[in-house]
Parts: sequence; C-alpha cells; structure tokens
Amino acid sequence: MMLLTAISWAIVALLDGGSVEVEGLVISAAAKTTPYRGIRAGDGVEVEFSVSANTGGAPPFLQSLDSVRALDEDGKLLATPGESRLGATSSPQPNRRTIFLVCSGQSSRTLPFVEGTMDVSAMGWKTATFAGETLKPNAVIPFKDGSVKLTVLELEDGPADLRFRVTMPGNPPRDAMINGARLTLTNMKGKETPLKEGRKAPTPDASAKDVRLAFRSEKPIALESVRSLRLELPAPKGEVKTIRFRVPDVPVEETSVRRKR
Repeated sequence: MMLLTAISWAIVALLDGGSVEVEGLVISAAAKTTPYRGIRAGDGVEVEFSVSANTGGAPPFLQSLDSVRALDEDGKLLATPGESRLGATSSPQPNRRTIFLVCSGQSSRTLPFVEGTMDVSAMGWKTATFAGETLKPNAVIPFKDGSVKLTVLELEDGPADLRFRVTMPGNPPRDAMINGARLTLTNMKGKETPLKEGRKAPTPDASAKDVRLAFRSEKPIALESVRSLRLELPAPKGEVKTIRFRVPDVPVEETSVRRKR
C-alpha cells in the first residue's frame, strides 16, 4: 500500500504542465495572484494543490504542506511562504490544500517549479446518525475520538436550517472537515436526500476543539417525514506517507482586483 512512514523523493513521471506523478499519486498545482501588494519586496500568489490516485478511486487525504517554494528555470528562488495570513494554509476539500507564497520579484503567468513536502494518508470517514430519540436539538452522538451535537433543527418554518457542533481532541484538520462534511436526510420511505452546505458557521480559534457545521434545504421539511440525519466527516485513516514533490510549469492566473495591504 502507498502509505508508509518513510519520506519519498522519487518522481515517477512528469505529466502536463502543473502536474506530476509521485509514487502512484498525481499532484497538481494552480496559482493565482493575491489582491495584496507591498508584502516584502514582491507580490503574493495563492497556490492550490490537489492529490489523487493515478489509478482513480477514492482520493487520499492531504494533511499538510511544508517547505513549499517556487523556483525559476535555473533553480533560483522565486517565492516562499509569507508571514501572517499569507503563510497560512487552508483546505477547501480533503484532497486539496492552499498555501500563500510571497514572490521575490514580479510574478509571471507561469511558475517554472513549485516544490515542497506533503503528508498524505488514506481517506476515512467518521459518521454520526441522528434518529429516534436523538433526532432533536441538543442531542449528542459520540463517535471514536469525539462527538457531534445537533444544535439547530429548524425544518418547517421556511427553508430548513440544520447546524452541528463537532468536538474532537487533538488538532483535527479543521478546514477540511468544514468543507468536506456531508449531511444526508433519509425519509420514512427510505429515500435519501443530500442537503446543501449552509452559510459557514463561525468557528472558534485554532486552539479550540470544536468545529461548527451548517446545512440547509431550500424548501421546508416536515419533521414527521424524517427518519434520520447522517452526518459524515472526512478524516485521515491509517499510516501517513511524507512525499517530496516538484511540480513543473504551474500556471498563474492574474486576478483583476488589486489592492494595497
């Protein structure tokens, strides 16, 4: 299996611009300029990485990025992680992660190379099902290493509004959980309906153990028609593999809005 604890350095194959294959994983990157200027001596770029298995199937879980930098054709440094928010990473999806870099010179339409390391594991799911006596506000469902509380269950007065508070010990990949969570409603006839993510609920600071999730339905839902609510949360599974990568010819999209920091 691909998941090992040793660090991998071997690049198996170069793909089209912005992608590279490393030991069975396809790593892709795309960048865009940020709307911030005046950061050190140059401009910022936002680079989004995605990881998939070269054989298809379930995507892996991209846990972290480290030592990311951009290089020119001669291997000279172009961009490194910046300070404050421009050095932060976020996870729009469990197999994607975004990092902000600061360019040492004017950014171009292509970054010749973007390299670094990443921690990757298999994708798992934590599931909490609210049904029967637990299908009510303030009900709590425990699962391994945590719990989920159904904080808001407003179904019949206008568009449905459902909210949850997930509590997990340690330092869970907060952004990936928020953006990758799924909620499925099952009615009394057994029909399953996925609910859309609602407005992002405010989350506590990074030191907190809670993650807030919100979902909605455009139409009201009769409570007596609901058999269960199944909340699924993406989570890393099994051993972690640390990979060193170098992605060539990363395209850079120039954003139209530019403002001073």
